[in-house]
Amino acid sequence: MTATDDAPERRSRLISSALRSLVGDERAGEPEIFPGGVALHAESSSHIWLDDRPDRLIAVAMLLTARAGRSALRIILPAERATEAQIVARRATQWSTPAEVVILDGRSTSLVVAGAHVPERSLDPTHEHFVTTITAAGADVVVEHGVLTGEVAGLEVCRVVDDSDGARLEVGVGAHDREAFRMLHGETPAAESLARIVAAVKEIRAPGADPHPLKRLAPERALRRRLLDTPALVGAESLEPVPSVSAAAGPGDPAPAHLVGVRDGSRTLIACTTGTDLGAAADAFDTFHWRREANQLDSLVIAVPERNRLRSVDELAALSGIPTAVVSIPDRS
Repeated sequence: MTATDDAPERRSRLISSALRSLVGDERAGEPEIFPGGVALHAESSSHIWLDDRPDRLIAVAMLLTARAGRSALRIILPAERATEAQIVARRATQWSTPAEVVILDGRSTSLVVAGAHVPERSLDPTHEHFVTTITAAGADVVVEHGVLTGEVAGLEVCRVVDDSDGARLEVGVGAHDREAFRMLHGETPAAESLARIVAAVKEIRAPGADPHPLKRLAPERALRRRLLDTPALVGAESLEPVPSVSAAAGPGDPAPAHLVGVRDGSRTLIACTTGTDLGAAADAFDTFHWRREANQLDSLVIAVPERNRLRSVDELAALSGIPTAVVSIPDRS
């Protein structure tokens, strides 16, 4: 093992030591190390250090607290996570377990105040004419956080971007693929290539198609597309896609995809996830609160593929501060 390989383990040991000193409870058990953080369970509360993506790892922190039988949670963030701290503090209020968030700077801690949601951005009117091009090519039009994209079975295949020359339609899956496409095809109009790419991706992502790298990308958004086609799978009559509170970093990054519809007589947010991404619960709860007023939401459903319904998904749903159910989506035959 090289020094670099040992670095995460060494950091976890240092965090464990710092956490013990910070909590100062000799009756606390051994620190519990997990990917991205360290937990220490004192007599009545859990103290959990989140070192990586704390806005999503808060779901793991809540789960560990509940499993340890503690009634309160204190989340400790290192000073380098200060820019994310207000989001974490806001999300800490969205669970049934009382929680506070503090920043540790040196040996002193400071309580973090919850940050407000950022209003949803609208689409630039100068981008609207690209809707016709995307639709004509056979892709689904998606607008999220003011960005216009085209998707095939949930996979982004084009995006409208702005540069010094104005708005243009870029073709490709993700930023690197769009850049490569532009380098290879130069000034070839994107509309001429988009229809061919849409047809190819539809074949790759069709049910029963042979394995392919593009078939594995964005499984949450593929599930959203399936539910749009068959709302009865979640007990709804009709559904419409809505943005998540945070834009997905890219097609390979886990993030739930959301829908809104009426289910059992109540206005419901549907969060589509793989079931193995525990951070999806934190995203879903925050999205519910972000969209609650605009969509008059009453409840939340976490939709997961039947084969991926883990016990932890149901545990997280039970810890929500809002009415939340988990629905298993049958695997395709």
